Amino acid sequence: MTGSQITSILSYISVFFAPIFVPLIVLIAGNNYSRAHAGKALVSHLIPTLMILAIGIWVYLSDGMFAYSNFFWTLLSLIALVQVIIMILNVLWAIRVAREEPQE
Repeated sequence: MTGSQITSILSYISVFFAPIFVPLIVLIAGNNYSRAHAGKALVSHLIPTLMILAIGIWVYLSDGMFAYSNFFWTLLSLIALVQVIIMILNVLWAIRVAREEPQE
């Protein structure tokens, strides 16, 4: 396993310990192989983050009254489901990178 594969795998599994930061660092400092995977990981980490940010702004602008509605809890459940799916996908993508032949 090469260093490029290791940084690519770290980009994907960083969803568990440092989402957004690790893929961003690899995107800036990595080689072309690592950058391609870091970009994909960054997008997959940004999706739930932006969803949570949007719902937080919505709650703030509604003076907290939105947090008591059923629609809020439905959206929160949807965000949690999306996050679980993205975590599973990131693990699968990391496994796929680990099983690839080393890049020369």
